[in-house]
Amino acid sequence: MNRASTYLFSLFLSVLLVFSILGTALLTVVDFTITPENAVALTQENSIDQKVYDYLDKLYKDRYYTSGIPAGVYMEAIDNNWLREIIEADINDGFEVLNEHTALERKFKNEELENNIRNFFSNYADSVGAEKDEVYDRKVNAAITNAYSIIESACDVFKVRSLQQHGVISKVAKLYSRTSLFTTVLVSVMLVIALFLMFINRRDTTYVLYWAGISSIIAGIIGAVPSTCLLFTKFYDSFSIKQPQIYTAYTSAMYGFTSAVAAVMVALIVIGVAVLVLYSVVWGFKEQNKELRALQDNKLTDK
Repeated sequence: MNRASTYLFSLFLSVLLVFSILGTALLTVVDFTITPENAVALTQENSIDQKVYDYLDKLYKDRYYTSGIPAGVYMEAIDNNWLREIIEADINDGFEVLNEHTALERKFKNEELENNIRNFFSNYADSVGAEKDEVYDRKVNAAITNAYSIIESACDVFKVRSLQQHGVISKVAKLYSRTSLFTTVLVSVMLVIALFLMFINRRDTTYVLYWAGISSIIAGIIGAVPSTCLLFTKFYDSFSIKQPQIYTAYTSAMYGFTSAVAAVMVALIVIGVAVLVLYSVVWGFKEQNKELRALQDNKLTDK
């Protein structure tokens, strides 16, 4: 194989290597960052439970003028620990579905909340002389069901329930649950490409270091440019999400994931540069050996 053919084949394989490295890096970031532990930690770091509490407090105060039910009826029975329990349960259920497991059918109970609502309706009925019949019971039960629905919706900060209802999570699960498999396949592809590069450059296998280093640098640049742009321009701040707890959860998660991608891509660039430096050292050493052999041959010839 002549030099031109060797170069072209090596170039083609290096392009494949670039995308294999890029895919492996992205899947690795997904494996290490998109986990229930990280999602729960993110909600704790950003005090999402307090944001949910503040949102519900404002919501019920605003609804007082239409419902006639004081916000205290609800908020006196709600605390951050209960809200945090619901938030974390929704996250864990979402990841169960992502891993193609069956999520638990959870029903959150708050006896104090139910009693407060029942007492309010009872006192109101007594004050106006209303009969506590089946219609009354239906209204009370509807108010309790509605309260649970509003609270659970506010605690679903990653909109897991909504995404699940629309079948989005089930579709994504087919990919997410197999990220380890995809990573293994891409690593295997990288090894095969490296073997082909060694075969093509069998006359001087040090060129494999050159192509590997170049591929790593290019893969890092391809991933680093968009991710750093998203971070520096604060792109996710432009998201139009009305509920503050959902806005904070999503933007924090996206910034965390993008930062991890950017860090890995920079690492790829650094590794690529290090491999090129190693290639230069090995190449220089081999050239020096060639010169020494040439000098020795010349001395022998002179003798």
